[in-house]
Amino acid sequence: MIIYNKAAGDGNIKPLINRLGNELEDQGAIFAIYEVNQFTSETAAELLDSGNIQRVLICGGDGTINRIINLLIDYVNDIEFGIIPCGTGNLFIRSLGDTKPISLSTFSSSGHYSAFREVQVGKANNQIFLYVASVGLTADTVSAVETFRNTAVGSFLFRMLGGFNIYILTFFTVIPFKTIVNLLYKAPASRAWIRTCADPDRQDFALFQGLRTTIVHYRNMLMPNAFLPQWKSEYAHVTSDQHQIEHEHPFSWQVDGVPQRKTRSLTIGFHYRTMRVQTIDRNGD
Repeated sequence: MIIYNKAAGDGNIKPLINRLGNELEDQGAIFAIYEVNQFTSETAAELLDSGNIQRVLICGGDGTINRIINLLIDYVNDIEFGIIPCGTGNLFIRSLGDTKPISLSTFSSSGHYSAFREVQVGKANNQIFLYVASVGLTADTVSAVETFRNTAVGSFLFRMLGGFNIYILTFFTVIPFKTIVNLLYKAPASRAWIRTCADPDRQDFALFQGLRTTIVHYRNMLMPNAFLPQWKSEYAHVTSDQHQIEHEHPFSWQVDGVPQRKTRSLTIGFHYRTMRVQTIDRNGD
């Protein structure tokens, strides 16, 4: 099954989907293709309860992947996932390190391949997350960026300037106001629980405290070879399977770059399920 987001990245994903469909037809594979907005929990149940779906190929960015995994979480023990990263940042795939992509023909053939990586899936309240869950100014930044991105001007600038640059601009324009508001309401300090599998010295998830150190981590992932000063990113190993945050006022939180409705209580866990995933080479064999 192929699930794609037509608006991912530069918005020119349809030719890729057509080529994938043609390749699968040439292989004699049985498959179905869905645009992400057409794929619902009812669709998932209808297709996967029968046990006929062995692998799911997701073409999109972090938000698309998050949405699909939340719909398919009850089936992760029975299927394997392939990811063709088509988003702006593709942070989830970057967090997995230098895992070598496999070809579409390998992915669609029968049998289990050791190349699939077992990845721990976290859960924040009722939302599954693969890469990050955060609160405080970190989540406020995500909310402001995504609100701006959903406008015509924001969508254009996001593609022209790049997601990381938009986050930096948002930091300098929106966050000073948010900082004052958060101080008045004594909102939770910025904390981000981020997957750091790409670094062998860290565990699956690490805790980054403060907006600056979180941005530094993103910067190091997105622009590792940039000619910029080497900023240090502070983190701490996650030593508990669960974190609980309570507050008298509603506070912001987000998972995998998707803003969530404000809450007064948030429970974050890190080993909710295990999924098998691999990156697929979008250029062929």
